[in-house]
Amino acid sequence: MQGDFTATSIDCSMPCAAAEQHMCDLFHQLATWNMFLFPAGLQLREISGVIPQLSLVTTSKPQFAEFSPSPECMQKALKTAQWILKSHQCIVALDLSLEGLETWEDTFFEDLKGSSSVKYLKIKGGDSTCSGYMCGLVLSLKHLEELDIETEGGTSQLQSALSSLLGFSVTLKVFRSQRLKVHGDSSMLLGALSANATLNELSLNEGILSRAGEECCEAFAKYLENSATLATFNYSGDHVPTSGRTFSSVIGGLLKNKTNRNLSLTEFILDCESNHLISILLETGEFLHCFKITTELPNFVARCCDQQENHSSWPTALARSKALQEVTLSMRFCDAADWRFFLDGLTSNASTMKVIVHAGFDSPDELADVCKVLQQRCLDGSFIFRIGAC
Repeated sequence: MQGDFTATSIDCSMPCAAAEQHMCDLFHQLATWNMFLFPAGLQLREISGVIPQLSLVTTSKPQFAEFSPSPECMQKALKTAQWILKSHQCIVALDLSLEGLETWEDTFFEDLKGSSSVKYLKIKGGDSTCSGYMCGLVLSLKHLEELDIETEGGTSQLQSALSSLLGFSVTLKVFRSQRLKVHGDSSMLLGALSANATLNELSLNEGILSRAGEECCEAFAKYLENSATLATFNYSGDHVPTSGRTFSSVIGGLLKNKTNRNLSLTEFILDCESNHLISILLETGEFLHCFKITTELPNFVARCCDQQENHSSWPTALARSKALQEVTLSMRFCDAADWRFFLDGLTSNASTMKVIVHAGFDSPDELADVCKVLQQRCLDGSFIFRIGAC
């Protein structure tokens, strides 16, 4: 077969030789195959690792001033992709953007269903019109090990599909849905997560908890407390205050967890109570090795909390921790005096961990003042100070 963007011909009867030769012949002709896939906005990419494997990725469809691929050209490219997916077990990952697939979703998704080689699935974008295709694909891939949903709108159909997958899969190890917010009650999805016994990495949006019933939130906190497999938990707040019940229940569950090694809290607006809970977690977490928080931290002086206690709690907790190895903090204080107080508490206690601080400033004068404070402190290579958000 010869493509529209290359003079090179390829043999479409070529079987996958990955099992016999360790590396399939596709790897030797990757550039040529990608020229065939180019009109449909698809591309094969090599996955780094010991075993040579490939990922099929959606890219922007080509648009030129004097030329754009004809429907026939796109269909030929799509047929090439369909044949590769059916015949080559070396393709183990799909990275799909649902936007732009409207012209050939029916046939493309039908051919993807039931693949025994695809173990990693990432879905980006799309709207409710794509939900049926997405759900069918999620439910059909019985051997998935990683699922990454990068879409915000979650229909009831999608929630049902994800809940079913979490319920029946014995291979799923990673579930990332940090942006996903379902429409209506999310108790079904949260209940399925709470009953799962295979995940070792979970990324979740606060909206999933806040839209679920109180009993489901309590069950999820118990899941975090008792999970024997969960090693990484990423929790996103979408810039919501932490005064609600969901944040405290999550931290409460993590305080008793014995397997979680990596914790990331992003886009939360901390209040005094949640700040205190985080301090307890940092100090007493026996198994927590890496902690990252990206947050809108209110000016402590303007808060009702005791200023000294609020500033000193985090560095004191970090210094007392016996498990933490790396900490990434996003901080914003109102003046240099607050930074001085924070850094004094952090550097006055011996600590072997790596500390990364992402600092936010409202004016160049604030930055200049903090630079002077940093010059006065004895900070070694384990302390990294960066300007801007994480």
